[in-house]
Amino acid sequence: MKTRCPLIALVLIARFAVAAPETRQPAAAASEKPPAAILPDAVARFLETPPVIDKDWPPDFTRWVFVSSGPLSSDAWLYAVAGIPDQLAVEAAPKTWKAYFHGRTDGQSATPGGKPAVWNGKAVCWRLQDSRALVANAVFKSARASSDPKTAPRACVAVHALADGKLLASIEVPLVNEETTVRLMKHFSYNRLTLLWLNTGVKRGFTIPDHVPLRLVIGVTAAAPNEEIAVTLEIQEGGHL
Repeated sequence: MKTRCPLIALVLIARFAVAAPETRQPAAAASEKPPAAILPDAVARFLETPPVIDKDWPPDFTRWVFVSSGPLSSDAWLYAVAGIPDQLAVEAAPKTWKAYFHGRTDGQSATPGGKPAVWNGKAVCWRLQDSRALVANAVFKSARASSDPKTAPRACVAVHALADGKLLASIEVPLVNEETTVRLMKHFSYNRLTLLWLNTGVKRGFTIPDHVPLRLVIGVTAAAPNEEIAVTLEIQEGGHL
């Protein structure tokens, strides 16, 4: 028995060592990534549903090439520039020419590159090889339309030259209706682009030659704090002047 006591003691020590509880890291430290946004079923179906297109005569917007989605400030028409306050989220569906802008605003402002950024949000960006393809309707639908046009979130459209990024045309309209349509109409034979707020008839005209490669940015911005935003965007077939 005396010869076995040291052996038994070692076995007991080994057992206690194995049974000692492990030190576990907090669950939050296991992953640094925030959970992905869970979209409402109706929004998910909307984003996945492709437009009905005539294959023999496809609309001009089918020639647009999706580039990216990113932050937008409509004060100075800055897109995907460092320093723009992070407002809203965007779910882009490049294959269906749709997007969903959502989130709650916090009213942040900044001066990226020395330029004011008060109206901030998100946008989607397309590349057009030929300015003549700039013919479409941008249809915004708001789950919570605002009653005050001065503080309402804004539907934004900006057209830049692809070569140097120069702003060529822009329009922003308040989302005071459940459905807001901005019509983009590049004249088929003149160097003329018209951006029309279809709900009111307000329009802006710009000079843009044919055959010019463009960058088209469409999004939603807001300035008022603590505002819940849920806006869908759908690109639809438009018409020439």
